[in-house]
Amino acid sequence: MLQITLDELDVFSSWLSTRDAGFDSNDRESKANYGAMMLRSLFERWPPCRQAGLEAAEGDEVQKATSHYYTLPDHTPFIVCEANGRPLLRLLVADAGNEIEANELSQVVPMWVIDAVERNQLPKFNKMPFYLLPHPSTNPKQPKRDRLSATEMLQVKKVMEHVYEKVLSNSDGGIPLDQIHTKIEMYCNDTKLEPEMDLRTVKHFFWKQSGELLLLYRPIKG
Repeated sequence: MLQITLDELDVFSSWLSTRDAGFDSNDRESKANYGAMMLRSLFERWPPCRQAGLEAAEGDEVQKATSHYYTLPDHTPFIVCEANGRPLLRLLVADAGNEIEANELSQVVPMWVIDAVERNQLPKFNKMPFYLLPHPSTNPKQPKRDRLSATEMLQVKKVMEHVYEKVLSNSDGGIPLDQIHTKIEMYCNDTKLEPEMDLRTVKHFFWKQSGELLLLYRPIKG
């Protein structure tokens, strides 16, 4: 039987743009959180969760992050445990809507779950430090090693924009963000990065090592 464990330390670590997740092909900025969506699915019948869903403002970032959750079958079991793994309450997702089980849940649900499903609060994105250097092919004489910090969900195209406007000091009135890839290329470990990637994806799939992320930029001539 498949078992999914949601732990406070990493339950909210899985962020993905709604476009990359296949939820919204036109929205490039909104993010979905898979851990929060799973919690919404588990506690969907729990009255405080239902009420929070009704009160959430349309367009709210947390509402967007969890709006694509799936309704689980009524017979899906779940267990609320202490941090050491000791079970506190066993029930089916359908039972969370019953008065007795709902009251029992209110006594044992940890605060980080309440923050997500009742208070519509999710942890902020983590900050990620990274370095910017010119690509070796540009033959830099004494490259300046710029150390920056940004949210881990920052897209590569925003780094390209920073390089174009701040590092290379272009003052041509700016360029549309969706065209910045025509001016700048960004690399990590010899891999050319797609503008829509976020820093966390780059570090996980292309950097693949300890230490702070290193990004290389190369202006496109012409």
